[in-house]
Amino acid sequence: MASDPRFDFGVVNKFLLGKQHLAPESTIADVVQIARDACGLHATSATTPYLSVFARSPGAGPKALSQELERRTLAKIRCVRGTIYIQPRDWIPAFVAATRRRNTAQTSEYARQAGISERRYTAAASEITALLAGIGMTAASIRREMGFKGELSPVLYRMCDEGLLLRGRPEKGWKDRALQYVLFREALPDVDLEAMDEAEAMTCVVELYLRGFGPATVDDVSWWTGFSKTEVHTALGRLEGRLARVALGEARRPALLLQEEIEELSDLRGRGGPTVNFLPCLDGYLMGYHERERYLRRDLADVVFDRSGNVTSTILAGGEIVGVWDLEDSPDPTVKLHFLSRVPREIRKAAVRRAVEIGRIVFDREARVGFCESMIPLVRRPAGSVMSPLKGIEVEQRAG
Repeated sequence: MASDPRFDFGVVNKFLLGKQHLAPESTIADVVQIARDACGLHATSATTPYLSVFARSPGAGPKALSQELERRTLAKIRCVRGTIYIQPRDWIPAFVAATRRRNTAQTSEYARQAGISERRYTAAASEITALLAGIGMTAASIRREMGFKGELSPVLYRMCDEGLLLRGRPEKGWKDRALQYVLFREALPDVDLEAMDEAEAMTCVVELYLRGFGPATVDDVSWWTGFSKTEVHTALGRLEGRLARVALGEARRPALLLQEEIEELSDLRGRGGPTVNFLPCLDGYLMGYHERERYLRRDLADVVFDRSGNVTSTILAGGEIVGVWDLEDSPDPTVKLHFLSRVPREIRKAAVRRAVEIGRIVFDREARVGFCESMIPLVRRPAGSVMSPLKGIEVEQRAG
């Protein structure tokens, strides 16, 4: 019996950079297609989806994604692993049906712990539905109009998970965390959240994941989706005949990808010159895998991932993490860089160019670029440090 074909991580990363539009030859201007090919845009952080698009389409400023959200070709929902994602409009029924049972159970418990009974939730949801007819409002505005006492977030989150509300545009621009809430049925009147049953939807989501992230292990699929191993194996069983089995790296770790992609992966040879990418914290390319050895040395995981498995803003070379970056606006706008080990000069120079581009997007003007010689591992820092990995670290050297 022939063994599964083995692929080095360098080849696999090259393949994935191409699929996710992170290779120079694969960047595109179509924001909706970027979201499709990345299996959605991770959107827990306000700025992450905009910077994820910019990493895959260097000419696309924040307005490009904002326009698609306004057109409702893309929409923000909570789906896999209880995480906020921006997904294409036509994928929403599958992602909601596949994850709604888990997510509503979670937000129902959140409301219960906040002291909101079922009766109070039902009354509040009815009042909010009437209040938002034809308009969008932030949580603060809703709370003020209702005169609501206590935490309102559990009510809004549960209404979103139940398909009553949709998270809309930021109140004050792309960097603002305060979102407007709108009625789901008004924002997406043609989207039928009952179009798929849970089992069918879970199979669809697993297939979409493999299209965006394959080759991937069963552990990877379970991690990204939040489905149990049993549920993942059931979904994979429904896809039997459409999957190819391969082995990854020296350890020959078993992995899967869609059969239609095996020829393209097999035709790739070597790494070529390393592509340098700047990815924002929580970018899907890195959050897509439980097995991180494909892009990071095992002994460095605690430096760039926190205790919950969240990744900070990273510098990639050839699909591997070689450093982190951060932003500082005082006393002067600065993009700070830290490399995890010595890197070739061409990678360092390319990173500086990328840093200048990021600075212009975020600060809307020229920013300085500086190097930090050290950083504190994220596992030794407070929760939320993925948002500012180099906070408090002095710049030792300026670029240029």
